[in-house]
Amino acid sequence: PLSISDFQIAIDTHSVNLDFDLTKISVLYDDAGNSHKPVKWDGSEPGGHHRSGILRFPSINSNAKSIKLVIIDSTKREFEWNLK
Repeated sequence: PLSISDFQIAIDTHSVNLDFDLTKISVLYDDAGNSHKPVKWDGSEPGGHHRSGILRFPSINSNAKSIKLVIIDSTKREFEWNLK
């Protein structure tokens, strides 16, 4: 994470075309049970074998103790961070 609501993402593959919209397949959860959908993807367009950019979410409660980013396309990927 670049901050509590901005995440630098890099995806590389040589087996499939990366033609998904990251704002539609990603959710950020906080330890209070809230879920947040991304507000913006600042990065490469769908397609190809290499994608990178910043996935931006709305402001998250600053009292959050942990967050979990979930990205689901053909596979479910979960990334967790303790904040305090």
